[in-house]
Amino acid sequence: MRAEKYLLCACCALFAPTGCFAEAPKAMTLREYQAQALRGNHELREAALEAEAAAQAKSGAFTKYFPKLAAGAGIANTNVLPGLSSPIEMLPLTKESNGAGVAMLTATQPIYAGGRIVNGNRLAEAGKNAASHQMLMKRNEVLAESEKKYRQLGILDGRMQTLLAYEKMLEALDAQVSQAFERGVASKTDRLRVKLKKDEVLVKKLQLKKMLEVAEKDLKIYAGISVGDVVRLKEQDETVNPPAVSTETLRDNLAVRPEYKLLETSVEAARLQKKMKLGGYLPSFAVGASVYQADYFKHNNFSTASTYRDTIAFGMVSIPLSDWWEASHTVKELALKEDVAREKFSALSEYLLLDMENKLKKHETAYDQVLLAQIGLEEAVANKSEREDGYKNGTEKLSDYLEALALELDRRDRLVEARADYFQTRTAFLLATGQAEVLLPAAN
Repeated sequence: MRAEKYLLCACCALFAPTGCFAEAPKAMTLREYQAQALRGNHELREAALEAEAAAQAKSGAFTKYFPKLAAGAGIANTNVLPGLSSPIEMLPLTKESNGAGVAMLTATQPIYAGGRIVNGNRLAEAGKNAASHQMLMKRNEVLAESEKKYRQLGILDGRMQTLLAYEKMLEALDAQVSQAFERGVASKTDRLRVKLKKDEVLVKKLQLKKMLEVAEKDLKIYAGISVGDVVRLKEQDETVNPPAVSTETLRDNLAVRPEYKLLETSVEAARLQKKMKLGGYLPSFAVGASVYQADYFKHNNFSTASTYRDTIAFGMVSIPLSDWWEASHTVKELALKEDVAREKFSALSEYLLLDMENKLKKHETAYDQVLLAQIGLEEAVANKSEREDGYKNGTEKLSDYLEALALELDRRDRLVEARADYFQTRTAFLLATGQAEVLLPAAN
């Protein structure tokens, strides 16, 4: 496409000459647009935030290794039931003392919790990895979709430029036929045929204008570009090469796909959830220390006090006896869910391999279509040249010449579309085989 010659103006949404009053921006290549999409696409930003949230959850899970600190204080009445109180002998307490204040600080270090601390951290790590794989999948989706939108606008650009060139040829032909009609060597039918073709071009231009407006706006919104900005596509010299990949080597690329890694992570998460639940039925052990102070107040008058302080160290064992009734059933349920995750991993892995094979075949087919489109255009150009010479020499009808012009127009559009499809299928194949780094813009 010769997009350097025309500017997609926000004011008129038409490919106008670069002499337009709007200020011409720097032309944007595909990689530059993809870089903008990676920065501005809102779905990708959301995936990045979710990955960051999972990373924070992983960091938070690690803190379960830390000692647990607790502080408390309170004020209460004592000697509520006279005769049952047994004041500590070392304190100068009397029967009139019925106020108390207590403060306590306790530190507890978990030693063993049935593996829930270790497995909880591993489960949080699996969640972090899953969010990271999902973000990479979204990144690949943005790379593929941004190229699709860029090339769709390029196809419309190519159609517009071909149509403008066709319109110029019809203008020149119309002048020739009008002169011939005035000299009486051309029929009125010939003149009307050319006029009809010109009217058809006008209608197609209006249709393309509307399609360009939608495609341009879609391209901007997807990449987070302001709708009021001017977008221009930069012409690129892209070579169409035959695919040089064998289906026998595709399995080697399976393990690097983020979809495959996400399936692996789901199996690991199911395994860890089972171990976490099992750990909840096992005894737990913790050690700790506490320091506390009790103040007893006479007549509830806080100006005088009798104080008692002490420190203790303790070890604590907790056995969830009442939960053992449901333990076997719950653990079996999670074991079955782990089996389901493994079955899903095995089945979907084969589908991922089939997906790579399918994308390779589509890429190979797209390459063949480019070759056919090139041959078709060469034939149409040669046919138009022959019909043109014949028309000028009086051996060909005007209708045959007009048909040859329309055929050439169609073949040029088909070649532009075939090339765009080739590069899109190539991108889809590279992403399916875990080769996104080939497509990533240099800035990223």
